[in-house]
Amino acid sequence: MIKNYNLIYPPAKADIPSADKIIAQQKTDGSFKNIDYGSKILGRWDGSIHWDNLDILTAAWYATKDAKYLNSILKGMKFWAEKMPENPNWYHQCIGIPYRMIRIINNMYEEIPQQLIKDLEPCFARSSFYNIRGIRFT
Repeated sequence: MIKNYNLIYPPAKADIPSADKIIAQQKTDGSFKNIDYGSKILGRWDGSIHWDNLDILTAAWYATKDAKYLNSILKGMKFWAEKMPENPNWYHQCIGIPYRMIRIINNMYEEIPQQLIKDLEPCFARSSFYNIRGIRFT
């Protein structure tokens, strides 16, 4: 099923200059310097930009298979699994962030350690899609 997902909904077209700028903004813990993870803004939450960045990196990795993009993606996912940033707007917790995660996991499934996917499962558990349809990645 994962391979079919990539045929129907492949990663975005690679933007290598943007991907390299994103890597330059990433801290050693996997977070990004230009994102306020504690922001309580209900609209365009900074935390969602974290996953936008990982989506751009996914496209770059998919196009080049360069390990620097893969390592950056995994660091970013690990950061999220460890810190679980939240926003008071239910949309980000229940729809926005799980949707972004699922896209990346589906596009890079074989490259992501199963333990990391399990560590991210609490984020999926907030999603109504996850609870209603019983979606599992393992």
